[in-house]
Amino acid sequence: MARLMIVEDERVTARDLSETLEELGHEVVGIAPDAAQAMSIADMEEPDIAIIDIMIEGDRDGVSLACHLRDELDLIIIFVTSHADRNTVMRASAAKPNGYLVKPFTKEGLFAAIESAKANFVPDQGQADYDRLNEATQSSQLSKVALQTVQRYIEKNFDRDIHVGDLAAEIDMNEITFARKFKASTGMPPHRYVTQERISEAKRLLRATTWSLVDIAAAVGFSSQSHFTTTF
Repeated sequence: MARLMIVEDERVTARDLSETLEELGHEVVGIAPDAAQAMSIADMEEPDIAIIDIMIEGDRDGVSLACHLRDELDLIIIFVTSHADRNTVMRASAAKPNGYLVKPFTKEGLFAAIESAKANFVPDQGQADYDRLNEATQSSQLSKVALQTVQRYIEKNFDRDIHVGDLAAEIDMNEITFARKFKASTGMPPHRYVTQERISEAKRLLRATTWSLVDIAAAVGFSSQSHFTTTF
């Protein structure tokens, strides 16, 4: 079983995808019609796989979103689309998705797409894909002052939901650029770094206090004790 997120702005298609995925034994952790909601769901739910329509609502299409998600969370990406023309396929292929499914899909086709995507997934590939698509020319790392500003923000806000956008806003930087530079500076994506710091603080509280696991989980920003203990 895998944890999947669906990014699809056609409600009927999204519902059909969700129902079919559940029939196949997977867990659907969220459905988003656009990139902004998709990034929020991914940040909170940590899915294993994102099934993304190339043409979605908003100012960021599915290809751009896919590069961001793989860079930030190292997800398995499967594109699902009704556009199978050469230009669309070539553009989508530049993002190196792990699978490609053309609408209308079947249960068998969806099963095959997921299994083949899992088989050919290479972790930590998103950074290279993003760099190739965007040809970044600026310095690859955050400045020392910027990194320290972000780290202080994280330390002061353990009990809150911390999103990539919050961290980027602290140093007035675009989310995608921030995520790339943060990873280059620390060796890990922002979400993974925040989780690591939360666990470190939880260890300190376990040693220094008599708080219950429920209280410690809440203090370091986990939504539940079960989520905290699983991550720990």
